[in-house]
Amino acid sequence: MVLQRGQEVKVWGTSGSDKVKVQFGKQSVVTEVEDGKWQVELKAMRANKKGQDLVVQDREEAVRITNVLVGDVYFCAGQSNMEMPVTHSKDCEALVKKSANEQIRICSSIQGLSPAPLDDFPKGLNGWRVASPEALATTGVLKKRGFSGTAYSFAYHLNKKTGVPVGVIVSAWGGVSIHAFSDQKAISQYASPVRGTGKHAPSALYNALVHPVTRFNIAGWVWYQGENDVKVSDYAERQKLLVQSWRDAWGDAYKPFYMVQICPFRYKGVEIEGFWKQQLAVPEQLDGVYIARTEDIGNLKDIHPHNKLEVGKRLADLVQ
Repeated sequence: MVLQRGQEVKVWGTSGSDKVKVQFGKQSVVTEVEDGKWQVELKAMRANKKGQDLVVQDREEAVRITNVLVGDVYFCAGQSNMEMPVTHSKDCEALVKKSANEQIRICSSIQGLSPAPLDDFPKGLNGWRVASPEALATTGVLKKRGFSGTAYSFAYHLNKKTGVPVGVIVSAWGGVSIHAFSDQKAISQYASPVRGTGKHAPSALYNALVHPVTRFNIAGWVWYQGENDVKVSDYAERQKLLVQSWRDAWGDAYKPFYMVQICPFRYKGVEIEGFWKQQLAVPEQLDGVYIARTEDIGNLKDIHPHNKLEVGKRLADLVQ
C-alpha cells in the first residue's frame, strides 16, 4: 500500500469495541467507535521509501498492514483502454519483464455494480501488491486478470520522474459510458436524460467502484474513456460535471485530473475530430485538468491500440 504524502490521511473501518487505536510510524491516534464505525486522520507526512506497518487495534484484535510506503496515489478509471492488461500491450513486454519495483504498488477494484453509493467495494479489492511480473499478470479488475497497461506505464514513468513511491488504484470496465461513472448529482444536470441497465445504468459504477474509495487520500485522477460516447453531443459538459463531482466527493476543488484523448479509429458514422474537440475543450474550460494527446499514435483498425507504454509516459509528463 501507499499512503498519500503531503495530506492528512484518513484511516477508517468498523469495530465491535468502543475505541480503536491507529499507529503508523511515530504517529498514534485513538478514537471512539460510533455505531460500529470509526475514522481517524494521520498528520501529513513526507514521502518515505521505507516500508512501515499500519496497525489498527481495538480491545479484541489487532490488524497489521505491513510494508506501507508514503508517496503519491492516483485513482485510474475508465473503460476498456484503461482496463486493458499490461500483459496484452505489445509495447510493454520489456517493461513487464523488468517490473519488479518496491516503489510501485498496484491494486484494482473487482468489477461490481450497485444502485446506491457503497462504502466498500461489493466484490473486493485485488491488491495491494508490489509491482512485479507476477503481480502485473494477476492484479486486474477481474481475479487472475492482468493489471491495467495505462495505469502501470503511468506509475512507472512517474516514479522514474519523481523518485517518489507511486500507488495506483484502478476501477475500469469495458464498453461503458461516462454516466455509469458519474454520481446522481452530475447526471441530474445533463441536457437530456440517460438510461441503461447493468453496467450501463446511470451511476452504477460510481456507486460500486468510485464512491468506496472517496475517503482514500490521493494526488489526482487518471481518466481514459470516451470510445463508447463518441456520438454524445454534450460529452464535454458531462466530462466537466464528472470532474467537478469527483472533486466534491474527495473534498478538493483543485485536485488535478488527467485525461487521455481517445486514439484514432474509424468509428462508423462519426468523425472523431468532433469528439476530440469536445475532449480538448474540458482542460480549456476547467483549471487543473490536463489531457494526454494521442492523435498521432494508435491504430485506425484497432479500437484497443497496443501502445499503452507511450500513453502512460505522456500522462506522467503532464504531472507537475
